[in-house]
Amino acid sequence: MPFALRVALHMAFSPTGRLYRVISLLSVAGICVAVAALVIVMSVINGFRSEFMNSLLRAEPHLTVRAMGRSLGAGDAHIEEAMTGLPGVREVHRYLLQEVLIAKGKRVAGGLLKGVSRDGPFPSRTSVAAGQWPPADAAEIAMGKELAARVGAGVGDTVILATFLTVGEGSALSAPRVRPFRIGALLDLGVFQYNNSLTVADLGVAQGFYLSEGQVTGVEVTLEEPLTADSMARTVTDSLGYPYYATSWHELNKPMFAMLSLQKRALFLILTLMIIVAGANVITGLTALVSARGRDIGILMAMGIRRRGIAVVFLWIGTILGVVGLCAGLVVAVGLIAVANATGLLRLAADVYQIEHLPLQIQGLDVVAVSVTTLAVAIVCTFLPCVRASRLLPIEILRYE
Repeated sequence: MPFALRVALHMAFSPTGRLYRVISLLSVAGICVAVAALVIVMSVINGFRSEFMNSLLRAEPHLTVRAMGRSLGAGDAHIEEAMTGLPGVREVHRYLLQEVLIAKGKRVAGGLLKGVSRDGPFPSRTSVAAGQWPPADAAEIAMGKELAARVGAGVGDTVILATFLTVGEGSALSAPRVRPFRIGALLDLGVFQYNNSLTVADLGVAQGFYLSEGQVTGVEVTLEEPLTADSMARTVTDSLGYPYYATSWHELNKPMFAMLSLQKRALFLILTLMIIVAGANVITGLTALVSARGRDIGILMAMGIRRRGIAVVFLWIGTILGVVGLCAGLVVAVGLIAVANATGLLRLAADVYQIEHLPLQIQGLDVVAVSVTTLAVAIVCTFLPCVRASRLLPIEILRYE
């Protein structure tokens, strides 16, 4: 162990100097609290982003392909063939999506009716909260749990669906069509806006309801790697050409992800101020330590230690305080995050935040950023006390000893 480091440990945590230990522990405590707060806040944002993204991937196709200003018909069958042949594509299915009115008794709610392939991946089988999807009877529907609650319906109940729309080349308003459907399943898609608006039916049944035989809204694509959806969307749009275009799940929710990224950067900068304030405590503590340890500094200088060596000793003290505070803060943060995740402590209002449960998630890059910032602040804040200690004159310190 270097001599300067041994001296620094003795000065900071000497068993005979109670006041010195208190000064050091207060500095460590300030850094610990600041680091723990910063890591926990970053973990909250990471957890929200991850949970929101996972919920979207359960509810939405990774990629959708549509035509500008019209639905897809028999003449657009080449799209499915072209998509199936692309590398990284797992499944390709057609879908139909239109507005619908849903009624049960005197309760009426607006929503979306989505016609999908019964063997398709959306909605995910893990999204079924009650009942069974696909149901045994093709005429049965699945409904988001919040939408079902709005109309007071459950599994096995019959609801009335009504529409004025037709889908196809002559899409227009028409005479209202009303049809009863039995609810075969309730869906929990993890995102409130879908739970509160989506009804799912077999594609053929939905086409019959909208008088749109052979017509679909578009094609939904499942990818091997959902995170490549943006680049795949550009490739598909370029290869298919006008009037076709592809949209990724990430692009559809781009404002939300942009807001989360901005919020994370802003909070990191704001909470870094807490670490700077803790660094100010280090300056105060080391300045007090320089005054209290003046006799020891004078003895070291009288023994031949140069001014630079004294500065290195106090630089080590600041670094030690920063490292100890950083490690303590990380331990506290990890412990609190583990408790919060194990107990499901953080529950959210789904109608506001879109998700109901918020798991906290630590990312390695965040830990690295917090660690580098904390150590940099601790070392920079040590410079002033280092300079002050190195400028002391041993003859002035030891004159009355």
